[in-house]
Amino acid sequence: MDTAGLCIEQTNDVVVATATTQDLTEQEATHLVDELIGCIRYDAAHFFVLNMAQVQRITSSAIQALLILFQELEHVRGRVVLANCQPNVESVFETTRLDALFERYEDIDEAVEAVTP
Repeated sequence: MDTAGLCIEQTNDVVVATATTQDLTEQEATHLVDELIGCIRYDAAHFFVLNMAQVQRITSSAIQALLILFQELEHVRGRVVLANCQPNVESVFETTRLDALFERYEDIDEAVEAVTP
């Protein structure tokens, strides 16, 4: 499924969501999280890989939206990991110390393997 700024592919209960924007702002992140919460509620997805390869910048509001997804997944014993983070994005997660919550992987295959039950 492709929607503005987002491509979602689901296999069983694993979703790979690719952000297709360079700036992940509150608006884009909220849209992304809303779509992924829909996958939890309507498609029985519990495991998510966020492909951040195209994202060059992420705002603090966008990170707050991702935290909502993280909390939502705790209720269903799900998991979310990040893949292909650019150095600027990686730095934001390290600076905010959210790297402890969001595991990051170098590529999609590695991330999917890590998150698949």
